[in-house]
Amino acid sequence: MLLILLGTQSAFTYFNNPLELGLKSSVKLNVLKHYPVNFYYRLYEKVRYDQKKNQYLANVKSFSFDASVQDSVVRNNTVVFIIGETQRADLYHQELAKHTDQLQHFDQFNFVPLPNFYSTANSTAYSFPLMVTRATASNPELSFNEPSIAKLFSEAGYKTFWLANQNLFKGPEGKSYKEEVDVFKPLWKQGGLDTVVWEPLKEIVKDTASLKFLLINLKGNHYRYEYPEVFELYQPNLESENVYAFDKSNELYFRNSYNNNTAFQLSILDSIHSIISEINGPTSLFFSSDHGESMFEPPHYFFGHGTSTLPLEQVHCFSYFWFNNYYIKQFKGQYENINNNSSQPYSFDYIFETLADLGGVHYQGKNVEYSMVYKEPMLCDTIKVRTGESITVIDVSSVH
Repeated sequence: MLLILLGTQSAFTYFNNPLELGLKSSVKLNVLKHYPVNFYYRLYEKVRYDQKKNQYLANVKSFSFDASVQDSVVRNNTVVFIIGETQRADLYHQELAKHTDQLQHFDQFNFVPLPNFYSTANSTAYSFPLMVTRATASNPELSFNEPSIAKLFSEAGYKTFWLANQNLFKGPEGKSYKEEVDVFKPLWKQGGLDTVVWEPLKEIVKDTASLKFLLINLKGNHYRYEYPEVFELYQPNLESENVYAFDKSNELYFRNSYNNNTAFQLSILDSIHSIISEINGPTSLFFSSDHGESMFEPPHYFFGHGTSTLPLEQVHCFSYFWFNNYYIKQFKGQYENINNNSSQPYSFDYIFETLADLGGVHYQGKNVEYSMVYKEPMLCDTIKVRTGESITVIDVSSVH
């Protein structure tokens, strides 16, 4: 069984410094607000959107990964891939350390943190396709030429599911990706917190298919932060003070609300661990946020993400593996490989191959060196990040 959980949002950036947008962009945005320019521009966007979607459908119509489960041991398998929303590594690890006693399913044996994991884009619109396909920051067009990881698992004999608690389907690829799973549930239409995934997740766990693939996208730390009152642990915060201005003078309010939301999200993930721990067979889970978040750090004092100037906190993501005891016992070598290499720098470029290995899926063109399951995965000194239409290279060599 493979479960993928995603917590993502559309490209949504807050700029503390208005010069970040640039004069040219500001003029363009102002012009596009007025009729008839706005009408013809939206019409142009619709035509381009339809062209992109038709291109994608034509390209993937006859595409095949030639995927199969060749390992005779993989007969009953669950893989969980959780992609979070705006969850940055440092703040999540801080909260995790504070609440260890309450988070019973984040134990050291089953939980393997990845302290040096990086997104290859700093907004959801760009991140999402790079997480569910073989596309990279350098070759994003591949997301229009190949289907998603759901198709890979489907070809290999997995039953595929998607629980969506946020509408990611505004791009042509996204609308088509959801058609590549057997069961799709648009939970965001209920307008609830991420707790809405629990009951349908329990039903999927009970499904009689021996091999399952599940994609779940969560609201995560989507601004404006949503969490039950019981998680209002830090005050003053945005809610208690009714603060809206994106100004550094309000940094404490933003951080406290973000940390409250983080504690809530960790409890959501802990409950998901608990639910899938009931599976009577090997179960592996991989989590990564779609990107990080700036919280008024110097020298730029940005709040949000998606800026063309790239602060590290916008791409340093909270990420980890979780395994049940069945998996650790049956696939001890893979578990040890992941543990032994957990501190080295990774990025979205490693997701596709890693999930394939967790599912025991083989396919044409497989590159094991980009799998975190591999004994000696490819070491990376730099990571290429897509910031809008540009590529920014970040140096991570000091992590080795």
